[in-house]
Amino acid sequence: MTAQNKVILDVQHIGVDYFSRSGTVHAVSDVSFSVNRGEIFGLAGESGSGKSTLAFAVARLLKFPAEITGGRALFYPKPDDARSEPIDILQLNKKELRDFRWKKLSIVFQSAMNALNPVLSVQTQIIDTLRTHHPHLHRDEYYQRAVELVKMVGIAPERLKSFPHQLSGGMRQRVVIAIALALNPELIIMDEPTTALDVVVQREILSEIQNLKNTFGFSVVFITHDLSLLTEICDHLAIMYAGKIVEQSNRQTIMRNTQHPYTHGLLHSFPSLYGEKKQILGIPGHPPDLRNLPPGCAFHPRCAFAAESCRTVYPSLQPVDASAADHLTACHLYDPRLQPNGPPKSLSRQVVNDEPQTIETDILAGGQ
Repeated sequence: MTAQNKVILDVQHIGVDYFSRSGTVHAVSDVSFSVNRGEIFGLAGESGSGKSTLAFAVARLLKFPAEITGGRALFYPKPDDARSEPIDILQLNKKELRDFRWKKLSIVFQSAMNALNPVLSVQTQIIDTLRTHHPHLHRDEYYQRAVELVKMVGIAPERLKSFPHQLSGGMRQRVVIAIALALNPELIIMDEPTTALDVVVQREILSEIQNLKNTFGFSVVFITHDLSLLTEICDHLAIMYAGKIVEQSNRQTIMRNTQHPYTHGLLHSFPSLYGEKKQILGIPGHPPDLRNLPPGCAFHPRCAFAAESCRTVYPSLQPVDASAADHLTACHLYDPRLQPNGPPKSLSRQVVNDEPQTIETDILAGGQ
């Protein structure tokens, strides 16, 4: 597989602003990343970091007062597709976008209860999606496909006649995933699909997502504020802060060799049930006002390692060093011109048994 055929989504320098009377909110600023075929790519960060806005921009679901201010989102069809040239999603007209969505790219929204229509049955909502894109099928074919979809996500076909309020939170989330899979898309954006679910149901949903991905070969952009969750399921991930990506690499590198102080804080903000008791450090302060970002690095008011250059010079996303070209970070600690001594040794994550432990892993493993 060539490098181009390996990539399914290439996001280049996307920016999104929200316009208001009190000022322009720069929700996403110059964000770039790529997603490979068959992988789970994670986006993590605090609430308000721009994760969902970025996803909605790629899927062309933003409405006024939001506006995409620049960039491209290139979707690469399969090599055997009739259209071999990359598709810039941001340039599609209404008809092209209607044909593209759900067939090539679908989305699982953050709140399953709000994503589903409360006055329509599960069957009706699934069939509506099928009928919209395949209007010439027989009604029995629609029903059979609906049965296949709910069985695929672990729901009994008898529940097709149920309404959303008659289903548990986990079942509603499975229905939303079934609808996203209805037309066999190549890429699915999942916006915090396990929010408000308990850890056992969360684990079931995550396992279902991984099994479906392995079976059908689609790619996933997985968005969450829970970095511990991403370090378990993602192949590559990016950390967002104040509308920008501040660190990006593969899962193992982020877990064992995190470089940005913000990522370091996120990784230390959840406990382990194994080993000695340790203080949960967390991150002091609050996310910045996106209408009036501080000069230099946006994270410097909350950073324990901030130097004078962090308060004045804007950091760009660059490789940590020449030997780790795929590990990018936006931090002056790794710029020899500004920090000749390099980063402090305290900025290294403690690893237990060569593998960081998360809350979900510990609980399900029966840790005491």
